[in-house]
Amino acid sequence: MELIIHLLIMAVVVMVTAAILPGTTVKNFWSSLVVAIVIAPCSTVFCYP
Repeated sequence: MELIIHLLIMAVVVMVTAAILPGTTVKNFWSSLVVAIVIAPCSTVFCYP
């Protein structure tokens, strides 16, 4: 359950980041969820010792 909540929060963060950064677009929530799924392992590997 914690993983699902974490992924949903990351998807919202991806959408907000895309809205702020010029030239970056996210078509819908599902594509931001895919990006969050791709970023999650990288975040785990590089952010936690």
